[in-house]
Amino acid sequence: MQKIFQAFMAVLFLFTTGCSPNSYPFFSDEASTVRSGPLFQIDSVELTYVLQEFTTELKYNKHLILEQAKAFYDDGIHGLQLEFITQNIMEMCEARDLIVDLTEDLLSRINLNDDIASQLTSAPLLPKNLEIYITFESYFGRYIDPNYIKWICLEDGLVTYYTFDVEDVEKRCWHSRHETYETSRRISRAEESAEEQHTEGIEQIEQKKRSVFGTKRFYPQNT
Repeated sequence: MQKIFQAFMAVLFLFTTGCSPNSYPFFSDEASTVRSGPLFQIDSVELTYVLQEFTTELKYNKHLILEQAKAFYDDGIHGLQLEFITQNIMEMCEARDLIVDLTEDLLSRINLNDDIASQLTSAPLLPKNLEIYITFESYFGRYIDPNYIKWICLEDGLVTYYTFDVEDVEKRCWHSRHETYETSRRISRAEESAEEQHTEGIEQIEQKKRSVFGTKRFYPQNT
């Protein structure tokens, strides 16, 4: 009876795994994976190297810790999924800048890498091909001020932002914002341009205030 049960479970496993979408987790010891059906092999070594370099920079520059990374594929790679956690505290504008900068940097690294680009189902990879999740785990947002961002989600080209009050199960609605990635990108870049223009204007004003004689001053010697 035990052998019959084991055989039944083995057959059930084959049928159930055959119906699931193909995905490949990175940062493992395997160098490649091959799906059933038409032959397709992922050069996971190159993709893992690019993602590892990218996420390591995020760890030290943005304090984002990678929890999981996956690639989705059929006849080629058609999507990536990254999940991060962080102790950062951010408001809406900062969160928008973060997801835009992160996405643009990742797409640039993927699309400009010839080895990876040759494996894409459709090149170049676009924001709609990415799933990026960032969870903010700061105790300040949880227990003191729930108006900071708790969660950022990029899926299908749509960005969703939730504040910490999403953890309050007694509420019937939460502070959130939904906008297309392109909307987030335009707003972020417009704010960046406005900041640069303001800084340049301040520098020009300071330049006009400076003496035509420069910083040097001449005083008569004591006699």
